Amino acid sequence: DSWFSRLTVISPDDHPPPIIELGPANQTLPLYTPGQLQCRASGNPPPVITWYKDGVPVISTAPKSIVAEDGTLKINDLVKADEGLYTCVASSRSGKATWSATLRLESRTNPNAAFFRSPEPTTLPGPP
Repeated sequence: DSWFSRLTVISPDDHPPPIIELGPANQTLPLYTPGQLQCRASGNPPPVITWYKDGVPVISTAPKSIVAEDGTLKINDLVKADEGLYTCVASSRSGKATWSATLRLESRTNPNAAFFRSPEPTTLPGPP
C-alpha cells in the first residue's frame, strides 16, 4: 500500500484579488451635462482604478474628465462622442476585477428620452 499526501504552502504575500464594491451603472443622460461613473474597490494591497471606454484607456484630462481619488470617473459637458461602454478595472499584484456599464446620451428636447442617472452612494441602502 502507498500513501500520498500533498502540502501547499501559501506565501504571506498571497491575497485575494480586488473586489469592486460599487461599480458603474447603465445611465442615459442629457447632452451637455456632467456625468459620473462610480468605481469603489477594496483589496490588499489597495487596488489601482483604471477606466476604459470601448476598450480604450480613458485619459484623465481636466477639466473634461478626471478620475477622483475614490475611483469615480467624472466627465464634464457630455457630448455624443462620450457615449459607449465604460469599464472600471481594479488591479493590484493580487489580480484584477472589472465592472462595465453603458453611457447613453440624449437631447433634453427628445420627448421619448427617459433619463437615468446613477444614485449617489450615500442614498443607497446599507447592508442588512
